[in-house]
Amino acid sequence: MTEEERISLEQQLNELLTRSEWTAADAPLIEQLLHTLQTVSAENKRLRTALLKVNAQQPKMSSRLRDALYE
Repeated sequence: MTEEERISLEQQLNELLTRSEWTAADAPLIEQLLHTLQTVSAENKRLRTALLKVNAQQPKMSSRLRDALYE
């Protein structure tokens, strides 16, 4: 989830909370879901960054060797 998507969801949440269709009991649940979404999104970003770092440290196979292995 990109930052723009997260901001869009937050704006939609704020619009939903201002509507009279929601009860007062629904607001904490929605807020908790949004917080969970933010937490998971941040963790996903950290994991992607860590994975990229690990993959960048591994030695790369030369193209000649790779071609020879595939023949």
